[in-house]
Amino acid sequence: MAALLVRKIKGFLKTTGMIDVAESLKRDGLKATIKRYGWKFFAIIFCYYLIRDVTLYIIIPWMIARHFIGE
Repeated sequence: MAALLVRKIKGFLKTTGMIDVAESLKRDGLKATIKRYGWKFFAIIFCYYLIRDVTLYIIIPWMIARHFIGE
């Protein structure tokens, strides 16, 4: 059940741009992908980790604390 939920979330969070970059990275390698996408490649990686870290380290603990404090 949990694996199915994770798979659905991962599928929901992937945009067409991220899918294109991932396919290019697998097909052509890192150097060719950076050459093709340039600064956009780093922007996509930065945004992915920013969203992931904010969710893991700020939103989820805040929701848990709010539940236990009883606001």
